[in-house]
Amino acid sequence: MKQHEGFLLREIAGVPYLLPYGQQIADHFRGIQINETGVYLWNLLAQERSREELLTLCAEHYQASPEELPELRQDIDSFLSHLIAFRMIEPDESANSGEVIYYLQIGGIRIHLIGPKKAYSKEFEPFSVPAFSDADLTVVLHIGTAGFHKNGQLLIRNQELSVCERDDEYLLFFPQAEQILEAHLDKSGAFAHFYCMPPFASESFIYDFFHAIRLCFLYLAQQRGMVALHSASILYRGKAWLFSGRSGMGKSTHVNLWKESVGTPVINGDLNLIAVSDTAPAVCGIPWCGTSGISDPKTYPLGGIVLLHQAFTDRCTELQGDRKELLVSQRLISPSWTPALFDANLRLIRQLAGQIPVYYLECTKGPSAVEAIKTMIDKGLALTEEKNHA
Repeated sequence: MKQHEGFLLREIAGVPYLLPYGQQIADHFRGIQINETGVYLWNLLAQERSREELLTLCAEHYQASPEELPELRQDIDSFLSHLIAFRMIEPDESANSGEVIYYLQIGGIRIHLIGPKKAYSKEFEPFSVPAFSDADLTVVLHIGTAGFHKNGQLLIRNQELSVCERDDEYLLFFPQAEQILEAHLDKSGAFAHFYCMPPFASESFIYDFFHAIRLCFLYLAQQRGMVALHSASILYRGKAWLFSGRSGMGKSTHVNLWKESVGTPVINGDLNLIAVSDTAPAVCGIPWCGTSGISDPKTYPLGGIVLLHQAFTDRCTELQGDRKELLVSQRLISPSWTPALFDANLRLIRQLAGQIPVYYLECTKGPSAVEAIKTMIDKGLALTEEKNHA
């Protein structure tokens, strides 16, 4: 690994910084403050160096004892991960380092995953793309703790997630994910640093890390005009139709009935990302799909949303006004940690509600439920076609 061009080591009021210049400023790259050891490492990286070479040189320079080498290695790994995340150096992608950049594109968002490839779920594979340099989101896996820092203001806390807010970032804690110590999510949504304990190839870590990355992705997606709806989806008449309801309401059962009786393919079995725009909303393929194991990487135009409610008979109505917006907003899982994030969700749902139908389906768990909502959908599509031809 070696220094990228476009960054300079400079002191400001006696404090060392790595700062972008020229095109890097035009491309909105950021600078970082470093310490004395960081200065030493940066100067070493004026030439091509391996991690082991950096460790050896640092150990000699600071006269580190054999007992101090593991901590020194961890400090060097953490510093290099920061430089990689800020694109100040290229990672060492050799087989010995175990660290790679994994390139993904999900919902139009370009993602760098930096760390041991064995830590990343195979569910990402359909979204893998050729290498690129201009990521929208960079996720870095660090080995060990983040060191001492203030946690800031606690925003939410439950058994699955705690979120604290600092001036320029959110701190994320995952109580049930034992190996993920914490994550730092930049408020811009461009960088996420995860501090974790090995081993990274275990099934439990891969699962936990996969879903922790989802949270960071959904935060940035919201800023790009996208919201995530807890729902199962099908492809019918060239459009995606989303079926949502409270846990145990039978959305998986319902979409499977569509598949059996109408032959519609299932797009995603648990979660759908909706891209809201001034023209036509779309459902973007994502790898997160709950326990269903069903996800489609393609993007489809959104036909509408169906909210399910169990009943003894089948009856379908089209929602209007505040009820339409309220009930859909209650099914979102996009972040709403602050008033600003909550309002962003409402704003996107308000725009979406003016573009698509939202149906409320009181239904049984039999084929008659499919016929009830299919009749409503077909009538709605027929009316739209008539208006377009008029």
